[in-house]
Amino acid sequence: MAPPSTLPTWDSNGANLSTPNSFNLANGWTDQQAPPYQWMNWWMYWVSQWMGHISSTAYTNLQTALNALSVGDSAAVDEYDGDKLPGSVDATAAVESVGSGIASVDTDGEITVYLEITTGVARAVNSRWATGTFDTTDRLVTYTLTSYTSVSRVIRTNGQYTVVAYDNHAEIFNAVTGASIADIDHGAAVYDICLDGVQMYLVGASGTGTKTVRCITLATGASVWTYNHGATTYACCTDGRRLFIAGAASGHASTSTCRALEAATGNDAANEGGTAQSTWEDIWDQVNANLVNRGQVMVTDGARLWVAYAIAASNTIEQIGTAAGNVQASFDLKVADYSSCLAIDHTRLFYGSDDSSRVIICFEKDSFPNICWTDKASASDSFVSICTDGFAITVGSYGNGSGGDIHRRYRRNCPTRIRKVTPADQYNPYRLAFIAAGE
Repeated sequence: MAPPSTLPTWDSNGANLSTPNSFNLANGWTDQQAPPYQWMNWWMYWVSQWMGHISSTAYTNLQTALNALSVGDSAAVDEYDGDKLPGSVDATAAVESVGSGIASVDTDGEITVYLEITTGVARAVNSRWATGTFDTTDRLVTYTLTSYTSVSRVIRTNGQYTVVAYDNHAEIFNAVTGASIADIDHGAAVYDICLDGVQMYLVGASGTGTKTVRCITLATGASVWTYNHGATTYACCTDGRRLFIAGAASGHASTSTCRALEAATGNDAANEGGTAQSTWEDIWDQVNANLVNRGQVMVTDGARLWVAYAIAASNTIEQIGTAAGNVQASFDLKVADYSSCLAIDHTRLFYGSDDSSRVIICFEKDSFPNICWTDKASASDSFVSICTDGFAITVGSYGNGSGGDIHRRYRRNCPTRIRKVTPADQYNPYRLAFIAAGE
């Protein structure tokens, strides 16, 4: 609903009002009491003053809010859950249209990076374009892949470093300048990558040294440790303390399909991978009938791990407790389809499906598998990658051979009101996202 066009004012000079006595302020009117006109003017004056204050500190979009605030102020985005029915997803400006389609997207909030499917073009673009409509001036840098041949898989960024997985390689770039820091040749297909603040992890087929997992220092490209899952490893994610991996059933004694490793050392639960056995209780192996066969399908918030099993016959998302690897909840799409991608923010889990269903599903993390909303692409599109900065989700898609592939940005379905933060916000029952002004 748009705000009303007329803001009511009353006794704007404040000349004909007086404060009611303490009894009436505490108890209101008594039976048959005739209040002085100055008291009614007092009430109507302050109501109009507060209405003016509220309307002057609420903004139609984030850029307007930040432009109006002073350095040191903050803007708050209030999300009123339930004001819209599930399914009401508001599309905003398109980011990029590319003929070959999008293989992967990621963001740190300031930059959005994407990797094209068949051309190997990798770029960073401005996540907060000022004009409201994206154009080529918002392209920040292109990452030139040193050894690209034919297969684009995953791109990840933390704002300082961007890493691209393609063919048998994972290449580290300076996220801002685009300079290549290290081109890591795994010796076999690289299927997924993930980053923490200082390290990059890659997983793939059995490569050089019969290794399926590698930990690499982002600043230099130096190897920290390597690991052999005992079968092709397709997906990974990290909470900084642990690395979670999933893939085909291990050829080791555990026959694991999903594992938690020590991120610093690569140590596992049973000393199977060539590093050592962990002494931590929350390092584990899990044997699951469902199998992962592609990347970008594992995410974690530290307490929970979500895995989208990408086999068409068992298209399921599982929520797994990260302490012991136990399955806590699951969701079955109930169609013969392929899971493409998962992404999370502070409250939501986003799922994208490839091929026939072409859906995005938004779940509440804390009540998974409860669904917030769903959206479906056109018949010529499939969703292949999702990332989120907490305010919006950026979706990479391809056109199933029809061309016109696009990079789209969606709002989350909750309507927002952006305004200046006040001390009372510490008691606000709604979820808030704060953005400092002057940055």
